Amino acid sequence: MASPSTPDSVLRVALDWEVDAIDPPASFGGWNTGRVVQQMFESLYEDDLEDEVACPTRLVPALATSVEISGDGLQYLFRLREDVRFHDGTRFDADAVRFNIDRMWNREAPQYSPVAADYNRIGLEALKSVEVLAPFTILLTLKEPFPEFLRYMTQEDAPGAHVFISPTALKKHGNSGIADHAPGTGP
Repeated sequence: MASPSTPDSVLRVALDWEVDAIDPPASFGGWNTGRVVQQMFESLYEDDLEDEVACPTRLVPALATSVEISGDGLQYLFRLREDVRFHDGTRFDADAVRFNIDRMWNREAPQYSPVAADYNRIGLEALKSVEVLAPFTILLTLKEPFPEFLRYMTQEDAPGAHVFISPTALKKHGNSGIADHAPGTGP
């Protein structure tokens, strides 16, 4: 309950340590930052942390509804949830996925971030191409099979989290200003 001097729109949360910059693909913020990021951002797939016996953890859809992996392990066809918006109202779709992947992978993209690229290098260095097939379908093609590709795209297993930030916010604030204005899709 808000005190008379506190606006109803303010949520205060106590943490035992300061939170680092909130730009998950381009930061390595530690436990407290991770706790905040887990609530604000999502990956295409996530580790099923509720299954206490699976080792390694099972991967479950998050922003994707499914993934089809080609028999040769080179193509990952993701079908995306259609009911998702970023916190700033921007629609989450295949173009938003491409925009975020380009930020970490495509040196020619205007939103390319060398820091985000470095933190997500292991998961994306095998990537050959990214193709938007439909508004909620995206195809990622690898140069060579990489069995752990999907696992490296989860929020849990990447040094910088492979999560998605609103393209609208990234265009507005740029890589240097997004940490204070990074709308995600999480709860």
